[in-house]
Order: sequence, then structure tokens, then C-alpha cells
Amino acid sequence: MYLREDTITPRLDRWIAHAFTPDRLTTTLTALAHATAAAAKAAAAGTPDEDQARRTLKECDKRLARYRAALAAGADPTVVTQWISADATTSAAWSVRSNILRART
Repeated sequence: MYLREDTITPRLDRWIAHAFTPDRLTTTLTALAHATAAAAKAAAAGTPDEDQARRTLKECDKRLARYRAALAAGADPTVVTQWISADATTSAAWSVRSNILRART
């Protein structure tokens, strides 16, 4: 979409001048603060895909900690290595996905 600057600038200038008049300044600044806070909250919340990536990575970290504990308790290293390998693959894939999702925002 193309908008000619000379067609919108005069109206925009009038609107900004009105919004920042002394009698409206507090209202305008309050609205700006609320909009900024809402935008920050929305950005921090993340998308469902980002939330899924975070949950999956956290689950992988928990399982890896259990695998280390199992090794320390004497579990078969060959079996535990297979578990670790599978979770490391899952974790790497979700890390990449998480990074791609963050790069989009």
C-alpha cells in the first residue's frame, strides 16, 4: 500500500498537536503507557508454538537430569546413552524451532 505523505501529514500533525495539548497531555501519556505495557505483555507471552517449544525443552532437560541420576545410580550406560541421544535430538530440533520462532518476532 502506498500513501502519499502530503495527503496524511497535515491531518496527522493536527491529531498529534491535539493529543499533546496541555489539557489532554495526562490522558495521552496514560494511554501510551498502557499501550506499551500491553504490547510488552503480549510479546512476553509468546505464541502457542513458542510455548510448546519452551515446554518441550524444559521436559527434555528434566529427563536428561533423570538420566544422569540413573547413570550415577549404576544404570546400564548403553541404555542410558540411547535415551540421552534421543532426547538430545529432540532438544536440538526444538531449540532450532524456538530460535526460528523468536527471529520472526
